[in-house]
Amino acid sequence: MNAGSHHPATRLLCCALSCIVAIGAVQLSGCNRSQSKTGAAKVKEKKPLPPFEPLRVFVEPNERSSFNPGPKDSARIVNVLKPGHWSGILLQTQANTKEFTGTLSSAPQNAQRRPLELEQSPYWVSTMRRVTLPKGQQKQFESLFFAPRPRPESTTKASTWIANRLSGSGQGLQAQPEPVLHMPSYQYHMVVLAPQPARYRYLNGLSCVRPRTNAALISPLDRAYYRVEFPPVDAPLALPSHPLCWTSIAYIVWDDVLPDALTPEQQQAMVDWLHWGGALIVSGPDSLDKLAGSFLADYLPAKVGSSGPLQADKLAELHDAWRVRGDGSESLAAREGRTWSGVELVKHTEATAVPNTAELIVERRIGRGRVLVTAFRLAEPELAGWRSFDSMFNACILGRPPRLHAEIGDRFAYRGSREHDAFDARLSSGVRFFSRDVPDANVKSRNEITDALDDASAMRFQGVTDLEFQTQIAESKLIDELKANAGVAGWNDFSPVASAARATLRDAAGISVPKRSFVLKMIGLYLIVVVPVNWLVFRLLGRIEWAWCWAGSNGPGWPCPSSHWCGVWSSCGPRSSTSDSPAPRPRSRCWRCSPAIRADT
Repeated sequence: MNAGSHHPATRLLCCALSCIVAIGAVQLSGCNRSQSKTGAAKVKEKKPLPPFEPLRVFVEPNERSSFNPGPKDSARIVNVLKPGHWSGILLQTQANTKEFTGTLSSAPQNAQRRPLELEQSPYWVSTMRRVTLPKGQQKQFESLFFAPRPRPESTTKASTWIANRLSGSGQGLQAQPEPVLHMPSYQYHMVVLAPQPARYRYLNGLSCVRPRTNAALISPLDRAYYRVEFPPVDAPLALPSHPLCWTSIAYIVWDDVLPDALTPEQQQAMVDWLHWGGALIVSGPDSLDKLAGSFLADYLPAKVGSSGPLQADKLAELHDAWRVRGDGSESLAAREGRTWSGVELVKHTEATAVPNTAELIVERRIGRGRVLVTAFRLAEPELAGWRSFDSMFNACILGRPPRLHAEIGDRFAYRGSREHDAFDARLSSGVRFFSRDVPDANVKSRNEITDALDDASAMRFQGVTDLEFQTQIAESKLIDELKANAGVAGWNDFSPVASAARATLRDAAGISVPKRSFVLKMIGLYLIVVVPVNWLVFRLLGRIEWAWCWAGSNGPGWPCPSSHWCGVWSSCGPRSSTSDSPAPRPRSRCWRCSPAIRADT
C-alpha cells in the first residue's frame, strides 16, 4: 500500500467527525447570538431611574412620620391643618442619579394651583431651607409652612395645597401639590403618647372629644372638638420641633413613655407650649418615675409616694361625684377580683387637687398652661366602660365648661345661653397669645354669627318643615364657614394689638400721608405758579425760549410745598429721645413697608 493513500474507512470516519464539529460550531454560534439578543433585550427593557423619588408630605402632628411601602394602606395619609397657624411639615424623598445639594421651598396654593396671598396683601409666604440628598439614600426633612386664611370671596375654604420644589446642583424637582384638609376653628389636636396606643382608642367615643350626632349632612370628624392622634413612640415622632407650630395642639396625653422619645428641640417646644397655655395630662402610676429628672421634672405637680392598690372609698367617692343621672352601673370599687394599681401623690407646693376627685387627680399651673397627674392609669378598662366617665373627663381632665345630660339617647349637650359654645374655639384650647387673641369689640360674637346663619338658613329653606333638618343645614353651613377661620392662637395681623403697633410705628416715623384732594390742590398750585410766572419773567427779558431751558433744569428740583406739610421732608430728630444726635437732615426717600407688619414675633 502506498504511504499517501488512505483507507476508505478512515476517510469516512474523518468526514463524520468534520460534520459533527461543524454542526456543533453552528449551534454554539447560534446559542451565543441568542444569548446576546436576550441580554440586549433585558438591558433595553430596564428603564432609567428618575432623578428623584416622589416627594411625600406629612403635616405635623401626625400618626405617620415616614412612608412605608409595605402595608396596603401606606398611601392613605390624612393630612390636616388649621388655616392661619404655622405648621411643621415632614418631606421625604431620595436622589437616584447623583448627590443633590440645593434648596427646598414650600408655598401654599389654592385648588387652581395659584399662590395663596396673605390677608389684605398682594404677597404670599414661601419657606425655604437647605437640603442635601446622598445618592440612593432616603432622607427626611422638616420645614415650616404657613397656610393663610382663605379670603371671604374664595370658593374653596376647606383645603389648601402644599407646593414643594427642589432646586440646585443643575437639577430640580417640581413635586405635585399635596392637598391638605382644613380643621374648623373650634377643632384642635389631642396627641396620645403611649406604648400601647390602642388602649386609648376609647377617647374617640367620648362626646367631649367627638360629640354624637345623627346628622347625615355633617361628618363626625368635622363635628369633633379634637382630632386624637396616636403616633408610635418607637419611631421618630411627627411632632413639630419649632414652638411656633404647636398652636394647633391643645392636649398631650403622656402614659409610660421615656422622655428620650422626643428630640431636644421637641422638648423645648413642649415647654414653651406649656407656658403659652397647653395642657399636659400625665397618666400614672409609672409615668411619674420616668419623668423624674427629665425636662419636665420642674413642672410636675406631684411626686410618687407609696404605691399599691387604690383605696375603695376613694374610688367610690370619685364614682359618686361624677355619676350622671340614669347611670345605674356599679361603683368603680365594687368589682370583685379587680384592684386598681396606683400611687399616692405627694403634691408640690404650687399644686392643687382637682375638686371632687378624692385627691386622685392633681394639677399645677405653668404660665397659662397646666400639668395634670392622675394616681391611676387612664387606660383602665373600667374607666372606658363607665358611662359617667365622659362627665369626669370633660370637667376634670379637659377643664371644659359643664353640660347638660339627656337620659334619652345618653347624650351631653350645651343648652340655653351656652348652646353655641359647641363652636367656640376658646373652650377647645387654652393656648393664647396677647398680640393675637385680644378680643376686638368690632367683631361679632359667636352667638350673633350662629343666630344670623340660623335665620338665613330658615329663610332659604322655607319649604322644609322639619326643624331638625333645618338645624343640620345651619350647622353644616356654619362648619364650612369656620374651616376658613383660625380660632384662638392663630396668626393675626389685624388684631387690636397689631393695629396699635402699626399706628405707633407710623407715628414714630413722623410720616403722615395726605389726602388725595390736598395733593391735587398742591400740584395745581405748583403749575399755576411755575408756568405763568416763568413765562412772564422771560417775556419781560425778551428771551421766551429760555423759559423752556429753565423749566427743564429747575422744575424737578422745585420744592413742592406738600412735601413739607405731609412730613416727607420733616426731620426725625424732634421725635427721638434726649440723645446727642447730629443735626437733622431732610429725608431723601420714603420706604414702603409691607402691609403685614408682624407684631408678635
